[in-house]
Amino acid sequence: VAEGVENHQQLDMLRNRQDHCSIIQGFLFAPPMPVDQFHSFYRDFDFNKYCQRITSRFLKHSEG
Repeated sequence: VAEGVENHQQLDMLRNRQDHCSIIQGFLFAPPMPVDQFHSFYRDFDFNKYCQRITSRFLKHSEG
């Protein structure tokens, strides 16, 4: 698990490591938020719209 991923350079560094991790979180995906905002964020969350563009490069490397 990598936490605190804030930019594409950090994501690329994790992707390029031999011992890559498959779970990542940080500002690149969503900032910290109060619980009431999180409920709305989670309810309306659309993985394909929000994260696929960011994670697709990471996942392609992990699978190959």
